[in-house]
Amino acid sequence: MNLYTLEVFLIGGPVTTEFIKKNPIISRTIRIRGDQTLKDLHSAIFLAFDREEEHMYEFQFGGDGPNDPKARLYGFPAESTGLKRDASKTKLDALKLKTGEAFGYWFDFGADWWHQVNVISVDKKTPMGKHPRVIDRVGQSPPQYAEGLDEDDGSMIWTLKVELLDGAYAGEEECVRIIEIDSSVALEDLHLAIQDAVGFGNDHLYEFYVARTERSRDRQRFDDENGGICTTTLEDIFPLEEGKKLYYLFDYGDSWRFRISKTRKKPHPPLEGIVYPRVTKSTGGNPDQYPDREERRELNRCPSSEYAASEFESCVMNPDYTDLQGQYLAFIYHYTKLNGCPPAEADIHRYFRVLPPTAHQMIVRLERKGFITRVPGQARSIKVLVPFEQLPPLE
Repeated sequence: MNLYTLEVFLIGGPVTTEFIKKNPIISRTIRIRGDQTLKDLHSAIFLAFDREEEHMYEFQFGGDGPNDPKARLYGFPAESTGLKRDASKTKLDALKLKTGEAFGYWFDFGADWWHQVNVISVDKKTPMGKHPRVIDRVGQSPPQYAEGLDEDDGSMIWTLKVELLDGAYAGEEECVRIIEIDSSVALEDLHLAIQDAVGFGNDHLYEFYVARTERSRDRQRFDDENGGICTTTLEDIFPLEEGKKLYYLFDYGDSWRFRISKTRKKPHPPLEGIVYPRVTKSTGGNPDQYPDREERRELNRCPSSEYAASEFESCVMNPDYTDLQGQYLAFIYHYTKLNGCPPAEADIHRYFRVLPPTAHQMIVRLERKGFITRVPGQARSIKVLVPFEQLPPLE
């Protein structure tokens, strides 16, 4: 059994500039036996930094920095954390630590207290006495919570869990993002945060809704049609009625659906120097919004790439569209001429006074028939292929 001497440096967290000036280095040196666990080490660090309230924690081994997806993660294994390695069952000797190595320790996923743990020595002889124990302290312990502010003194930072439920090209891999965001922002800001968090292009219509399940017909909708996404804040949504959840639906064609929940992490004031919203934890990679873009584009053309060019020209020179499809084509053409850019789907559904899914399905239908083309992943990219002479007057 080995005896490990570990130096734990505080490298990030809600610490004021004034406190840092007085305590430029904050560290604790801890000795711990090899038959003790990472949970024991967590408890030792918790006490060494004079913390008062327990929160979730995570040890990270083998990464190049905080939240490196290649790192081995240990903590409390649960569906909510995404961890599979149990810190309470992992002994220090099992990690085969060597002198000079370093690993990360993250405490409180809401406040983000980050630590670097350096392995100072690994000794074969274990002295008598209680372990783990603190043998050296540098700097004062910062207060765990910022003082002088409470939840009624202004905006607070909430921690939300965003889970991908399904989508046209969703794989089997779990996709979860933990996002810190100001509680006073509108749903539109949450939409943009989710788009950034999963790497989507923000190029389709969307809505939020509150319901018992993601497929419930009985739902309270917030979308561009009723203005709810711009005026409704997170504080207006939460707390939810018992049994109901908040969902986010993006792209009525591919139907990317997410469930959003407010975690149990304690809300806190915005931290100095931190830009919100921000992703604090990611489980799984970003879903592929447009797999095989070129292939999809060719499949959606009319006719297919196997046809001769003359047949394609015949398709658009002699269009067989319905009266309603003709009006959509005419609107897209004239909107582009007047504004210097194609319309967004939101412009189309507003003009024709239809629901967003109806407008989207019409665009898909026109594209499949070869009357328009668009670039997947690029906003305002619709182009009418039918010659102007073949378009009806816009009514």
